[in-house]
Amino acid sequence: MALAITEKVDLGHKIALSCLKTSDKIIKYGMPIGSATADVPAGGWVHMHNMQSDYIPAHLRDAAGDHS
Repeated sequence: MALAITEKVDLGHKIALSCLKTSDKIIKYGMPIGSATADVPAGGWVHMHNMQSDYIPAHLRDAAGDHS
């Protein structure tokens, strides 16, 4: 399968393999990890700016890893 990446994607982040619509489930390694909060084109970057985790609130995530 050929896929054109539509924007810069940092190491460890996700790429949409197909078009995602708002509220579609984000699947990683065969398991749902969140829901799209915006439409994402095939080849688009998927991360906390356009998805909501099914497991932890986004406001608890920060670059330093401080959850206090």
